Amino acid sequence: MPQAESPTHSGQSTPTGIRTPSTITDANVSDFGDFDHSDSHWPLNEDSTPATRCLDQINNLLGELSASDRFEVARNLIRSFRNENSRARPCLGSTKHTGHVGPITRFEMPTVTQDLFDRPTIAVALSGFANPTTQDLMLRAITDNETSTSFELSLHSSRNSKLENISVDWIEIPSRHSGWQSGQWPLESQLDYPVPFELNKMISFATPFPEVPKVVVFLSGIDIDRTKTIRFRIEASNITTTGFNLTGGTLLDTLLHSFKATWVAYDSTIKGVHSGRVNTMDLRSWAEPQHVNMGYVTFPAGTFSKPPNVMIGLNHLGLGPYEQNVRCCVSNVNHLGMCWNADTWGKTVNYSLGFSYLAIEEEEEN
Repeated sequence: MPQAESPTHSGQSTPTGIRTPSTITDANVSDFGDFDHSDSHWPLNEDSTPATRCLDQINNLLGELSASDRFEVARNLIRSFRNENSRARPCLGSTKHTGHVGPITRFEMPTVTQDLFDRPTIAVALSGFANPTTQDLMLRAITDNETSTSFELSLHSSRNSKLENISVDWIEIPSRHSGWQSGQWPLESQLDYPVPFELNKMISFATPFPEVPKVVVFLSGIDIDRTKTIRFRIEASNITTTGFNLTGGTLLDTLLHSFKATWVAYDSTIKGVHSGRVNTMDLRSWAEPQHVNMGYVTFPAGTFSKPPNVMIGLNHLGLGPYEQNVRCCVSNVNHLGMCWNADTWGKTVNYSLGFSYLAIEEEEEN
């Protein structure tokens, strides 16, 4: 399975907590599923409890590891036990694949949480891509085979796609955290939708929130005709304790075939979290296209005590026809705010770009 490229070493964390794919394996370390549980492996104590028998098995497994590997296992166990007894905060991750994509490219991604007692919900968003050919802009990011320590990220495109430089952000929401919910809504593929296309879809939460929550909407898939100017947006509106309206659509002659939206909703009373949207039209008009667009977001006073981790995802595309090269990012993040860029390059005409962001401060590890 191919691995997405990253500026850090495989399996390491970046300064902002971003995890990178890992291909490191050790054939000498036994798996719990492969362990021999027969009586001949060790004598069973009839007076032992299930807990002590489990500890005996763990001790046998740890004995096969190096000192550094035993320390890593112990650290993850301690963190998992602590998370099991607390409302663990969601974690954020990001990756970039610089090679060509299509029709399906899969990666095994390590989770950020590495919580042995929980399988988090993964919600993904697209934050950049390069479509330098005559193919329609067709891309979807999909997750599958989630476990407590990894998940499969699939990038879907057309058979002859030349898409590259795909950037994907994600959030890992612990299953026991009642203050967070997420989901996705796909507009099914068809030859073309009405021009222009207007979107207004009611999304219901699985469980009502005690107060009106915050909702962040990201683009996680798009299939749109590249011969026409692309004018597309999505957002959340009419938010209540039970749901919200997913609104947006296209303008003028833009031909939309399908798209997929990812949404994340969270309790508005949760501390250390802030979300919002940015757009190049906050800086300039549609009629003044330019490649490089940079702004600054100020976080509400007192929200963060240290630099938060930040997830971003596109929510607005205003691009010229034939070539679409997009790169969105944040930088210089601290507890007061962050810089943001919504850039293009090559022959791309950047009329306007926008993205949603979700900033989360990490909980202190004891």
